[in-house]
Amino acid sequence: MVRINCGIEPSALADQHLIAEYREHLLAFGYYRKHPNLKPAENNLMHPICFYKDKLTYLEKRFNQLKEEMISRGFKPLKNLEYNGINKNRFNDWEPQPAHIERIRDRIIQRLNEKPTWYRYHGKYKYPKFFVELMNG
Repeated sequence: MVRINCGIEPSALADQHLIAEYREHLLAFGYYRKHPNLKPAENNLMHPICFYKDKLTYLEKRFNQLKEEMISRGFKPLKNLEYNGINKNRFNDWEPQPAHIERIRDRIIQRLNEKPTWYRYHGKYKYPKFFVELMNG
């Protein structure tokens, strides 16, 4: 399953979530190359690999934001998205709706609370409250 933290600023993500989402983008683009006939899902984040199939401009912009944030934290993201074999009609932009953002935010908070002493920010351990405050901006 692909997890894209739509609507959450990369600067508000834990190091672990930041790196994981970066990798998920690479996996998604690989999947889209292998499955060019996959039909996009209608407004359904429950099936993200299908949902984002026709929103690749959004994913590309998001991927670049993730890379910038990773670099600012001292990580070295070396991989780029591969576009070969992907239909150009799939490159559309998109804006997450408040309901999408709330759903993603709730999922992140749930994960943070499952391991409250595990997540890091710029390499330093932080508690869930720290990330909640970042996401609330």
